[in-house]
Amino acid sequence: MKPSPIPALSLAVRSMVEHLTEARRAMEAAEKAIRAGSTAGVEHLLSVVQDRAITAATLARHGVDTIAKTGRYRGGKTRV
Repeated sequence: MKPSPIPALSLAVRSMVEHLTEARRAMEAAEKAIRAGSTAGVEHLLSVVQDRAITAATLARHGVDTIAKTGRYRGGKTRV
């Protein structure tokens, strides 16, 4: 039988949380800069938000795929 996917999924979730936290910080910094009337660096901050969100979404998709594969491998039904 294959090893449990739980440790890998746990690591992926922690990584997703870190990426989303970084995205939130960048969004807040961009919002603060815009409210202050400055657009310097806002494009970069929004690019960071996009990159982090894409990475988090990719990790989530990988997690769903892993759960689905594990469910099928063990003969169970997947509830994703």
